[in-house]
Amino acid sequence: MWAIADARRRHKPIPRSQQFWFLVLAGVVVPGYVIVTRGWRGLGWVAFHFAAWIVIAVIAMHITGAMYHGDAWWESMTD
Repeated sequence: MWAIADARRRHKPIPRSQQFWFLVLAGVVVPGYVIVTRGWRGLGWVAFHFAAWIVIAVIAMHITGAMYHGDAWWESMTD
C-alpha cells in the first residue's frame, strides 16, 4: 500500500491493473519500485532493510532457541 500511495504522491500513479501485483508480490515488487524510483539511494535503503531483517531474524532465533532448549541451545552452538 505504501508504494501505491507513494506513486500517487509523486504524481506518477501505478496503473490499477498492476496494483494487485504490488500487494501480492510485495516482497519483490516493492523493493524493485524503491530501487527504480530512488536510484542508488533506493538500493542502499533496500540493502539496509534486508540486513536489518537478517539481524532481527538471527536475534529472534537465538532468543526462542534459548527459551525452548535452555542451556542445551548454547552448548549446541559450540559443537
